[in-house]
This record gives sequence, structure tokens and C-alpha cells, in this order.
Amino acid sequence: MKVSKHFNLQELVDKETFQRFGGASEWFLDPKAVAVLEALRSEFGSCTVNDWSWGGNLQYRGFRPIHCEVGGKYSQHRFGRAFDCNFKLATPDEVRSHILRNQEKWLDLGLTTIEDGKYSPTWLHMDIRKTNMNSIFIVKP
Repeated sequence: MKVSKHFNLQELVDKETFQRFGGASEWFLDPKAVAVLEALRSEFGSCTVNDWSWGGNLQYRGFRPIHCEVGGKYSQHRFGRAFDCNFKLATPDEVRSHILRNQEKWLDLGLTTIEDGKYSPTWLHMDIRKTNMNSIFIVKP
């Protein structure tokens, strides 16, 4: 069930949400966040968010339902505005550095926030929260 050119819905929501709502699970994703994810995928190649649908154990790196105990109670994931990503051809630090060197481009696409690599050393957290800033916000949870 495609949500965008390169992502299936199952890759962006958890297993329980998909099983309960099926295609309607798309309701829980902000289309702007999906568009930014798609742009990151175009820039850096193959990207993994959730892999539960093909036997992996990742399921809470996109939308997180209210009862999920992973992350903060008011995390951007709970609003469908955040994704945690791993890219096949680039490290999280390489992606973060590129985003920070090209902030205007990414801000124009809607990306507003990335997580400090000290807190997410093996993945890139990206989200589209409203910050009212003219630069990428680096969150330190």
C-alpha cells in the first residue's frame, strides 16, 4: 500500500495501527512529513524507517500511537510529523551534516528539526514541527 513513490504505509506506521486501520492508517501521517522523507530518500538513497512488515523488529520509528511507551508523550511521532531513518548509502552524521550545510533548501521543503547525534548516533531523527526559526532546530531530548 503506497504512501509515496518509495514508501509503503507499513513502513511508516506501527503494526497494530496498520492491522486496525489498514489503508486508513494514512490518516495518522502528515503529508508534509512524508514529502520531506521522500526528499531525503531521493538525496541519500534507500531508507529504512520501520521494517516489521518484512520480519524486522522496527515499528515505532514513524507514527507512534498514544499507548506506545517509546519516546516522549508529546513526541512529534505521535502527530505523524517525525521519522527516524537509516540510509543505506550515508551515515546519520553525513546526513545531518548535509542538512546543516544546506539548511535553506531543507527548510523550504518543510524540514525544521533534527536530533543531536549524541542522542541518536545510529539513526537520523527528522521532523516538521513548527519552530518559527530561520535555521534547523537541533533537539536534545
